[in-house]
Amino acid sequence: MDTPHLDNTAGWDRFWFAHESSATLALFRIAFGAMATLWILSLQPNLYAFFASDGIRPNPDTRDPGSWSLLLLLDSHAAVVTLFAVSVVASLSLTLGFRTRLAAALMFIGIVSFERWNPLIMNSGDDALRNLAFFCMLAPSGRAVSLDRLRRGSGKFWTFPSFQPWPLRLIQLQVSMAYYSAVLHKVHGNTWRNGTAVYYVLHLDSLHRFTVFNWVANSLIITGALTYGALVIEFLLAGLVWIRAARPWVLGLGALLHLSIDYCLNVGFFSWVMLVAYVAFIPPESAERFILALRTHAHRWLRGTVPV
Repeated sequence: MDTPHLDNTAGWDRFWFAHESSATLALFRIAFGAMATLWILSLQPNLYAFFASDGIRPNPDTRDPGSWSLLLLLDSHAAVVTLFAVSVVASLSLTLGFRTRLAAALMFIGIVSFERWNPLIMNSGDDALRNLAFFCMLAPSGRAVSLDRLRRGSGKFWTFPSFQPWPLRLIQLQVSMAYYSAVLHKVHGNTWRNGTAVYYVLHLDSLHRFTVFNWVANSLIITGALTYGALVIEFLLAGLVWIRAARPWVLGLGALLHLSIDYCLNVGFFSWVMLVAYVAFIPPESAERFILALRTHAHRWLRGTVPV
C-alpha cells in the first residue's frame, strides 16, 4: 500500500539530490561570471551619476521596506568606486573559479547594493541577474574547470566530480516560473489579448537598437502573429522545458525570441541573462563532451595543427 508514496519520494529525492557530474554547473559558472562582469563594467560610465549621493536617485523615503545597500551605510564617491572595484574582481574570480563561494557572495552583495540604491535604472533582467548570483552563491561552483580545482591537485582540472544538483534545479525553476509569471501578467493586458502589443513596442523609437523593416512594424497581421507567438513560446517554456525530449526545441524557440528582442530593443542585459540561465538545462553528459571538445580543439590550435 505504501509503494506509490515511496516511488514519489524517490523521484523527488532524485530530482533534487541524486549526484551528477558538475560539468553543467561549471559551464553555467563561466557563462554567468562573464555576463556579470560585463553587467558591472557597463555601470562605469555613469557610476557617480546613478550611484553617488549627489547623483540622480530616487527619494530614499520611497524605497521598498527592508531594502538594503552598502551604499546606504557608506555614502561617498570612494565607497562607490570601492564597491564597483570589488564587484568587478569578484565577477572575474567567479568566472575563473577562484574562491568561488566567496566571489559569488561578494558579487551578489555588489549587485544588490547597486540595484537597491537606484532601482529606477534597473529592469527585470537585472533582477534575474541578482537571483542567479544568489543561486550561484549556494552552489559548489568551483567543483570543476576552475582555479580552485587546479589548486586541489595537478591532473584533475579536466575531471567533473559529482555533486547534488539542487542549486541547478533552483535556477531551472527560476527560468520556468519567470515565463509562467510573464504569461500570467500579459494575458491580463488588453494589448496582449488583442494582438497589438508588439505593434506598439516596435513604434517606441526611444528603445530601438536596430531598425525594423516598416513592412513588419506597420503590419497588424505580422505584429499580431508576433504577439501571440511570443505568448505561446513563453507558455511552452514554462512547462515543456521539463520534458527532456521537448527541451531542446522549446529552448531553441526561447533563444530565437530573446535574440529577436535584443536585436529590436535596447533593454539592457535581459535577453542575455535569460540565455545564460538556459545553460542550467544542458544535460551533464553533453556539457562534459562540449568542455572536453573545447580542450582538444584548444590543444590542437596551440600546437598549430588547427587554423585559426
